[in-house]
Amino acid sequence: MNVNHIASKNFGNYGRGSNNFQEIFEFFGGGIVNSDSHVWKEKRAMFHSILKRKSFKNLFQQTSKKKLEKFLLPFINDVSEAGSEVDLQDILNRFTFDSICIIVFGFDSNWLPNKISDLREISYQKSLIVIEEVLFYRNFIPSVLWKLQKWFLVGQEKKYKVAEENLDRFLYESVTFAKREEKSKCSSSEEMDESYFNFVKALMKEGSGNEGVSEKYLRDNALSLLLAGNGTLSSSLSWFFWLVSTHPIVEAKIIQEIKDNCVSKHENWITSMVESLDKLVYLHGAICESMRLYPTVPFELISAIKSDILPSGENVSPNTKLIYSLYAMGRMEKIWGEDCMEFKPERWVSERGHIIHVPSYKFIAFNTGPRSCMGKDLSFVQMKMVAAALLWKFHIQVVEGHPAQPRFLRLYQSLSKIHWVTCYQVRGWCPSPRQGRPSGSKSTYKDRQTECVKNLETRNTMMKNLNIFSKKPKPKEVLRESKREMANATRGIEKEIGALQLEEKKLVAEIKKTAKTGNEAATKILARQLVRLRQQIANLQGSRAQMRGIATHTQALYAQSSISAGMKGASKAMEAMNKQMAPTKQAKIIQEFQKQSAQMDITTEMMADAIDDVLDNDEAEDETEDLTNQVLDEIGVDVASQLSAAPKGSIKTKNTENVSSSEIDDIEKRLAALRNP
Repeated sequence: MNVNHIASKNFGNYGRGSNNFQEIFEFFGGGIVNSDSHVWKEKRAMFHSILKRKSFKNLFQQTSKKKLEKFLLPFINDVSEAGSEVDLQDILNRFTFDSICIIVFGFDSNWLPNKISDLREISYQKSLIVIEEVLFYRNFIPSVLWKLQKWFLVGQEKKYKVAEENLDRFLYESVTFAKREEKSKCSSSEEMDESYFNFVKALMKEGSGNEGVSEKYLRDNALSLLLAGNGTLSSSLSWFFWLVSTHPIVEAKIIQEIKDNCVSKHENWITSMVESLDKLVYLHGAICESMRLYPTVPFELISAIKSDILPSGENVSPNTKLIYSLYAMGRMEKIWGEDCMEFKPERWVSERGHIIHVPSYKFIAFNTGPRSCMGKDLSFVQMKMVAAALLWKFHIQVVEGHPAQPRFLRLYQSLSKIHWVTCYQVRGWCPSPRQGRPSGSKSTYKDRQTECVKNLETRNTMMKNLNIFSKKPKPKEVLRESKREMANATRGIEKEIGALQLEEKKLVAEIKKTAKTGNEAATKILARQLVRLRQQIANLQGSRAQMRGIATHTQALYAQSSISAGMKGASKAMEAMNKQMAPTKQAKIIQEFQKQSAQMDITTEMMADAIDDVLDNDEAEDETEDLTNQVLDEIGVDVASQLSAAPKGSIKTKNTENVSSSEIDDIEKRLAALRNP
């Protein structure tokens, strides 16, 4: 309700705000993007009158059909036969730019060839990318900083200056060409739709003739329409093909709808398809669903002119900047239900087979209120035309292991968007529809990977230039940030695996249901889709394992870095200790120690000699004692010999009392004699 109040009910109280907006987006000049209040109303009325003309609608439809038939389809067919991978975002961007150039200026820029070998880089396209990136980053850095960079022509502002001059050269040359054609070429009955009308001619007629309309005026307004009809459509189609490639049931239903309503025995099947676009209800719902999940305008930035009270009760002061996210609103459960995160085209189709009308403040991909997109109907015509033709003739599959991620950001209000890039593997064939891929295919995925790495390095360089006053991050902070990025990437892969597994279950049920009806052709198509879906699940599981391995390796590198830091600290401590220790003083201490050690050796030797002398006296006493013992031993030998000569007999202990006293006396005498020789 707040968005409806701001963008519709109280629209007059909200606008671009201060002059800061015009300063940041100065490249748009006086176009409708930078306009406000009564100037904006006048320009919108002029644009509305031109876009609603029948001649403009016919030119838009015929131009899109011609570019599709003669360039886009032959190019994709050439890619399929070569077995190559292409950046579908870039190809669709070239297609829409060529178409809008014919409508705005009256000539074909020929950015998209009909063969892959003729594909070349476009300097104007690179300049436009640089300008969009710089304008986006101007919103997130202090105005003083980017103005200083612009004044001194350094950093990103230097690149912006070069890109601005290059793109302005293209715009002014295109305007001059259109004015010259208006003067020299009259209306012709041949190719009336393409030659008689273009946007620049209409602008000149809306003014006061060629002399009353300046080239700057034509340049600014032509640029607004050029950007509105270029990147936004290619971005929406890229996300549509990515979602369809990951939801095979949706793809099968779209193909069946095309077969039932568009394909006939008509000689030119593209003409038949263009005439039957209104019958492709399910395709229309699928495009709306993809834009609900991935709107080309991620958020809206406005400023309050006067104080206001929102329906939710918040007070808004004058000059307060307000931001509401179109991306978040497309995924809110309160608005879209519990299945808001699912890609479900059926939510847009009624039981009777008609498109369900959804209010613009709910389905806000084209904005809402007076600033809503004026070319909404024309956009659906071109997107349905391209989607139906490519899905009928080719099967578009995402390159294995290639994630869908944003390349760069844009911030343009109604022309703003997040620009996403995905590399697709195209498997197509002409003229027979939906057959297998030709053999002998060659892969150029490494080239696409190299380009993505270069884009990532460019983005990192730009972010470093923006952080010129910041400190160098510590290894611990880098590790924490790396872990956070790895965790986010892993969760994204796991979420994708879960979605694919859920889609696999639905596909199995759909195959069983189709098989019961006896539709063998549809069953085979769904079976092939199931095989590819399971391959994608296996590849994502491998990518998840690789991410976990990278996280482990990063942790090991951090541990090694910590050990190195510790060793570095220990080395510094040892160096400090060595500086504190005087070498001369240490040498004197060692010499004194050696001297004292020598004195200790002498003292020890003297003490040993004294001890030896004392021990010698003890040895003399020992000899005396040994001699005495020897004498006693000899005496002991004599006693033994005398005892051997004594009469032998046994002593009867029981008769000891009968021994006479004379015998005892005799023995005692003999013992006494022995004791005293």
